[in-house]
Amino acid sequence: MKHVVSVIATLALVACGGGGSTSTSPEVPDTKVQGFYKGVTDSSSYWNVFIRSNGEYYILTQAPDSGGDDFSNAIFGTVTAENGDITSTDTILRSFSGGGTLSRNLSASYVAGENITGILERPEDGTGSGFTVYFDSDYQYPPDLKNISGAFQGKNKGFSGDSSESEPALITIDINGKLVGSRPRISGCGFEGTIRPGTIDNFFDVSISFLRPDCLLGDIILDGVAYYDPVYKQLLISALTSDKSAGLFFSGINKFSEP
Repeated sequence: MKHVVSVIATLALVACGGGGSTSTSPEVPDTKVQGFYKGVTDSSSYWNVFIRSNGEYYILTQAPDSGGDDFSNAIFGTVTAENGDITSTDTILRSFSGGGTLSRNLSASYVAGENITGILERPEDGTGSGFTVYFDSDYQYPPDLKNISGAFQGKNKGFSGDSSESEPALITIDINGKLVGSRPRISGCGFEGTIRPGTIDNFFDVSISFLRPDCLLGDIILDGVAYYDPVYKQLLISALTSDKSAGLFFSGINKFSEP
């Protein structure tokens, strides 16, 4: 698994003058740290980090002894970034190995275009785990459906309320952005949806629904993001309901590409 990341920040200077006088407006603070990051925590867990331009973020965590397409936790929330500092007070950690849904606070500092370093804390006692993640330079390129047309084999993790599931899954994507997911151990609980290049950042936008209402994630629509790592041919998906009470996460490797 790779460990590389970055921050794209927006700075704006506005200068105006006239009538024989000059003035300079103050620098507008950094408001965005969008990008895809890879890194490691103090406990040697690997992090895959999505940060959207609207502040939404998702982290898929992987234990050091797990397989390349498996992950143990999903972390999600909203971050604000200003003057080199990042904070989030609405972060949720969802464990797929027991422990359910837990509240967390995130605080960090960043160097634009290089890295983010911080800590994920338990709000009740301030203890937590430090991390450093690095910008993935491939995020700078606009997403292209041609790069992800094909089949991705990996792991699907899902949760709804207090229930969760972990299953092998195969996702196929065609050149028009149709997404179909099958799970051999739960053949009747496949899913389908769309995947499209994002319009506000360099992620893919994803929308997914399940085919049967009696599935764990049946009768709901999941929206989120996907990122394709061209070096490892890996597709990562994070999608939640609007109230974040249920979600689907996927990590898979491209096995066959469409011509």
